Amino acid sequence: MITIVSAPSDDPSRRHSQIRSANATGERWWASWSPLQHCVHLEREHEALETNLRAFALNRVVEYVPLAIFDSEEEARAFLSAVQEIRDRRSREGDQ
Repeated sequence: MITIVSAPSDDPSRRHSQIRSANATGERWWASWSPLQHCVHLEREHEALETNLRAFALNRVVEYVPLAIFDSEEEARAFLSAVQEIRDRRSREGDQ
């Protein structure tokens, strides 16, 4: 659910601050891949959704591609460790 918290502004730089996600109280974690940075990024679900809504409001491309959603930061960090091991192995194999 998305809520507009004030009247739309004609100033595009202010529009993003007027959109809020109903998930703002959630504590789930997203692991998202950045093709430009070649890394996985972890953030709280409500922060990821705010970023996506802001990008949408400003008609910008979102850089991060969601890979997985976790119920805790610990689960997300365990996933990140596993992904980093895979990346390290790919790096070593690519050097041979």
